[in-house]
Amino acid sequence: MAPKYRQAHVRFLSEAGCYVCEVPDVVEESRPTMASVVVLTPGVGFGSAARTILYSHGGDPSANEGLVGVADLEKDGILVSVFRVNEPPPYLCAYWRLGDGAYLSTFMPAQDPLNPDTRGAPDLEGLETVIQNLTIGSALGLPVVVLGDPLKHGDLREPEQRDETQLNPPPDAPGGWPVLTFRREPPWAIETGSVNVRGDGQLAEGAWIEAWAVTSHQVRIACQGPAEHAGELREAVEQMRATLRPAPA
Repeated sequence: MAPKYRQAHVRFLSEAGCYVCEVPDVVEESRPTMASVVVLTPGVGFGSAARTILYSHGGDPSANEGLVGVADLEKDGILVSVFRVNEPPPYLCAYWRLGDGAYLSTFMPAQDPLNPDTRGAPDLEGLETVIQNLTIGSALGLPVVVLGDPLKHGDLREPEQRDETQLNPPPDAPGGWPVLTFRREPPWAIETGSVNVRGDGQLAEGAWIEAWAVTSHQVRIACQGPAEHAGELREAVEQMRATLRPAPA
């Protein structure tokens, strides 16, 4: 990875505001993968369950083997296609068709009359609750997810329930690296004084490592790539941490 950088905008799926920072110029800013957790709160017939809402680009999901069409719904002018996957355990998945190959997607456990272990699963009722109470806005050409009752955002005490955005290199990039991940941290997060490396040390040939740091803006920045490029990964994280700031209004 050549040490060349350019300014990029970084957004989280549940926030309209954004940040700017200098990133390695090989990554694609316009096609991020964005994830946000939605929690189905108690009192709607199926208890509380956390589900990830994912924004990504790809082929038409209806062409995927194993997906059985269930319904096409519409919410705020956006077509939402619902599919069922019958492989045990069964589940339902929904794809909001945003155009230009972009989708929001989520899933929900389904019921199987022949399998008592699936009794009480949220099934289509739970998925429709998410669809009908989730509004999709837009900022910088990317979606913003706004939740209505009974939906809530993920628990910030759980790292896997925090908003996360990933920037990737193009498919033809040598080695498929670097992969950049930005994660929203809670207000009590402590800024790291140095770049940390996960997986450094005795590693098998071709193994990947992650360099990371937490900024004063409660954003965790990580850069993944081959272990033999540890120095460049560290440098990239240092550059992003030093330049990350809220974008001007």
